[in-house]
Amino acid sequence: MRTIISGLFLAFACSIFLSPSPAFAQEDEPVAAPKAKDVEIAILGESIVVQGKHLTVPFDLGELNKLLGPGDRVTKLFNHITTWDDLGVIAYCKPDTTKVTSVGVCLAKKEFKFSPSKVFVGKLSVDGADITAASLVSQVNAAKKGIKLAVEIPGLPASIKYPSILVTVGETVVDRKPTGMDQVAISWREPKKPEVAPSSP
Repeated sequence: MRTIISGLFLAFACSIFLSPSPAFAQEDEPVAAPKAKDVEIAILGESIVVQGKHLTVPFDLGELNKLLGPGDRVTKLFNHITTWDDLGVIAYCKPDTTKVTSVGVCLAKKEFKFSPSKVFVGKLSVDGADITAASLVSQVNAAKKGIKLAVEIPGLPASIKYPSILVTVGETVVDRKPTGMDQVAISWREPKKPEVAPSSP
């Protein structure tokens, strides 16, 4: 009888320790990419919300992979840029790291090597103001909460500068008139290293 009980206990113990737990099994399973129209991205002040999850730049690339599925390709330039072609999203990482320092939502086709093959067609907003490819900065400023977007230098995107975050909104311009938006991005502003005063002789 004791031998039978010992055998049952051993089998039970092996089933616990050798069988993968649900948590580990889920981590190993590939994440299915959402449909392009179902992607929701919101910039709220200094953070970005992707599919309902708040992220603070910089964050690990794995967080985006869990929410959007793995990127389609990586372009290695000064930064390593991961591109989600079907979703119209890009993410910049420092070389040889997985630290995301910028996320871009592409609303118009571009010809850069890292540009997505398709534009973003999901739901996008900045501080409560919905944004589409037809939106104008003036319209967004009228609808958004908080600090307004401003163009500091003509020809450059409108932006909001926070102490450690930069939010930029690029407009498409035809005959010197804005006709819509081409990209919305949130980026980490790396703090400048303090200047060291030269030592006196």
